[in-house]
Amino acid sequence: TCSVLTRRRCEKSAMMLKLVVLLSLINVIGSTKIAVIGGGVSGSFVAKYLADYDTSCKIASIRLFEPAPVGLIRENEPWRYDFQGSRVASLQMDNGRFAELGASILYKSFFLVSEMIRQANLTIARPFSTGKTEEALREGLGIYQGNGTFAIIAKSYRKYQMILRYNFDLLKITKFHLQVERKWQHLPRMLEESTFHSPQKIWEQVGLSKLVNYSYASLLDVLGLQDEVQWWRRILPFQGSLRSEFLEAVTIVNYNQNNNQVNAITGLGSFAAALGNLFSIQGGNYQIITSALQLANTTRQATCQQPIDLVEQRVTTVVGDDDGL
Repeated sequence: TCSVLTRRRCEKSAMMLKLVVLLSLINVIGSTKIAVIGGGVSGSFVAKYLADYDTSCKIASIRLFEPAPVGLIRENEPWRYDFQGSRVASLQMDNGRFAELGASILYKSFFLVSEMIRQANLTIARPFSTGKTEEALREGLGIYQGNGTFAIIAKSYRKYQMILRYNFDLLKITKFHLQVERKWQHLPRMLEESTFHSPQKIWEQVGLSKLVNYSYASLLDVLGLQDEVQWWRRILPFQGSLRSEFLEAVTIVNYNQNNNQVNAITGLGSFAAALGNLFSIQGGNYQIITSALQLANTTRQATCQQPIDLVEQRVTTVVGDDDGL
């Protein structure tokens, strides 16, 4: 269950888990029927990867269960309020602008998403783009203190303002994040060369298992990031606590959890947004999902002369026995 890898990392972890388990079943059983429950990022990507993998048509059928169309929602369109919906969903307003209801930004190192964008020939846009020409934001990013004032108003010099306010703490976590990202970049090659039977094996192989099994707060303790501003910094102007003022706010906003409740890899994934290299997809991020399903259907039709079976139905219970689920 993902609380968002928690929003970006978790989607990939769930995706990998589904794919690893399904590929293992195919190798053991030979010919089988596969049901993918949920048509969001994980489900649509798994359908696409299964279609790519099954070149000899060992899979008898691939059925994707999703209770409501995912992806694009239009203003004033009837909406099922009892349905949570996909983490990636785009609202198209009557004036033509888009607002992202789920993942509003994408990060360059999320290679599975980047690969899907290339294969589907989607167009990359600037972060938070509405698809229309907009005036520049007058103020920009702000950290609100709760008393009617802002601790920091970040305009074009936001990185310099953050360095001034958080100095050594910002440098510590940035350096560590870049080390983790270098390890993460080995993952595409590893997945091409090897088969892993659990997500834990993947994390161990790439050297990030500790960050998955320990909390973000524990990592910040190891890095020496404190909740309070050190005494010697209090005599300087414009100082703040990166841990309690910035990082805690990010995890609460993204996951509705604090630094103790998310794992370290999750927290670092959120911190990535502060480093830049962000983008969105022109016309709505929901196209990640729809493009994955379109590619899956195209491949499946060409290879096995049968489509991915899309079933508009809610699945509440899965029952297992000796023959399957």
